[in-house]
Amino acid sequence: MRIALLYPPPWKISPPGEPPDLSGDGPPEGFEAGDLDGDFHQVPYGLLTLASEALGEGHQVKVLNLSAFPWDQVEQTLAELDADLFGLSCWTANRRGVALVAQEIRARHPATHIVVGGPHATALGPELLAHTSAIDTVVVGESEVTFMELVARVDAKRPTRAIAGTVYRDGEQVTRGPKRAAIRDLDQLTPPHEHFSSHIMMTSRGCPWACTFCGAQSAWGRGFRSHSVPYVLDALERALERLPVKMIAIKDDTFTTDRKRVLALCRGIRDRGLRFLWSCDTRVDMLDAELLH
Repeated sequence: MRIALLYPPPWKISPPGEPPDLSGDGPPEGFEAGDLDGDFHQVPYGLLTLASEALGEGHQVKVLNLSAFPWDQVEQTLAELDADLFGLSCWTANRRGVALVAQEIRARHPATHIVVGGPHATALGPELLAHTSAIDTVVVGESEVTFMELVARVDAKRPTRAIAGTVYRDGEQVTRGPKRAAIRDLDQLTPPHEHFSSHIMMTSRGCPWACTFCGAQSAWGRGFRSHSVPYVLDALERALERLPVKMIAIKDDTFTTDRKRVLALCRGIRDRGLRFLWSCDTRVDMLDAELLH
């Protein structure tokens, strides 16, 4: 099956040298270049994990980062891109662009299935469907198993209602499917770096804390799960083989949650002779002199 996974722009971006779109679909009033977070234009890691799973099942997959495309280029790309299923990554910063891209896809490819996932979709799945008729399905939270079940049903031309971990339409009603259990063995997932070049890596999911400002619990559920040390070291080697600049950004919610695991990873990096710059996200109270050294 043909699958297109897209990261839409935040809104209708005007071509270079032209004034902003004033139809209401352009940037918000007062927007200035640089207002978006520096990470905004990176392909979301979640799209790469979904693509890797689909490729492993023999599907044809394209991943396109449209986040900085002027709108005329978005239109041209969608006109030339034909797929049985379009998947869109929805963050709060690009929620308007997701709706615009979904509408454009529906106008050009009426029979295709459009699914949306990501942090904003997870938090506001029913609202996305209620406000954007072009979207067929919203996938919430951890999505690999849910997405592949949806792909199988679309491929077999079976109904896509009531899949666990989704929000969907049942007639005129927006309905939430059963809750999807978390993936217990993360090592069963295909490392994205087997297929794609990315300096982003995740070695674990979730966090044992429940800070009110953080969306980790809504995305991954409560608790901490991790890939094994050998899995991460193998993935690191594959990532570094592909990257021209040897730098890795580990985007775990709290990388140093399991102190012994992190020390084992660091020893493994040294033992394998892997040389690269890297960063991670963690809490200051989850660090000590040995970890920093």
